[in-house]
Amino acid sequence: MRRHIETAVLAAAFAGVFLAVVYRPDRPVFMGEFNNIDGSVYWAAIARAAAAFAVFGAVSLVYVGRFLGNKRIAAFAAASLLTALAATVVVFAVDRGLLHLYNLPTGPNEISDKMMAYPMRETRSAAAAPVVLIALGLGILYGLSRDWVLTFRNRRELALEKVRADAAFLRSQINPHFFFNSLNNIFAITQRNGDGEAGDAIVKLSELVRYMIYEGNVDRIALAREIETIENFVDVCRLRFAREDDVDIAVTKEGRINGSEIAPLLLLPFVENALKHGIDSKGRGWVRVSARVDEGLLRFRVDNSKCGARETVRRHSGVGLENVKRRLELLYPRRHELSVTDADEEYRVDLALDLEE
Repeated sequence: MRRHIETAVLAAAFAGVFLAVVYRPDRPVFMGEFNNIDGSVYWAAIARAAAAFAVFGAVSLVYVGRFLGNKRIAAFAAASLLTALAATVVVFAVDRGLLHLYNLPTGPNEISDKMMAYPMRETRSAAAAPVVLIALGLGILYGLSRDWVLTFRNRRELALEKVRADAAFLRSQINPHFFFNSLNNIFAITQRNGDGEAGDAIVKLSELVRYMIYEGNVDRIALAREIETIENFVDVCRLRFAREDDVDIAVTKEGRINGSEIAPLLLLPFVENALKHGIDSKGRGWVRVSARVDEGLLRFRVDNSKCGARETVRRHSGVGLENVKRRLELLYPRRHELSVTDADEEYRVDLALDLEE
């Protein structure tokens, strides 16, 4: 919504400037071959305004963030120049069409019935290239300023989010030593009674909580550790099913998982949501989790079947996804792509994340 409002305001500004320059109803005004007597000058001005705004908008609102934000200077220069060239060619074609439509001379030595009213008027070029180049320069300046403001705002919001999260963590934190000592006591009881399954579950739960309390409070964590936490979480969730239930849950990892880092607890909400809504209380349904890293790009995908009330699934998924989207926008601006596929029998989340700064 904010982008649409910004585009509308900029378009109105461009239209206002061009009307102020061109519109002179009290006297004859020419712009190259065009004039305001027959109105041809206004159509020519509209074409130039549209071309200039297209170049300005593409450079400032798209190219600066997409290319300069990722330090792809050559791609930015190529895209900007090609857009400016295309806009100039379009305006030239519109000019030629208007000259024929209004029966205006197309060259210095040509005449038309319009020359009878203005015998001293000489035809000259009204090339759009200077206007387009000015729009290109203004687009670069505006785009860089806009990108700096957005980056500053995101950093400030990220700092505020961290402060709020730390405060909430401190308010809700129980004594971790008491908690882990209690888990150790329960683990000792399971070992004494020979219940290996419960003992393994307690160990995994202890690792999961330790990760959330201690390791989840840092800016970056090893991606391998995040994936290990997901695997522990899946194993703990399996405990709610009977041994004879053939629960269909798969976690796969490929590529250079080791050596990469990620913001902690960023991927777990997707898996938590999938396990909650992908498998019912009797173990029916399925969940697939896959992570692959190639050349610093993480591709994380979670698929799950739909079980239970579908409207509840959609409502819960929407809230969780909005929270994750907000974290991604703050932590990885212009470095991620998140897509959601909500089919009749399947729910899928695809995340592409650039792990290299």
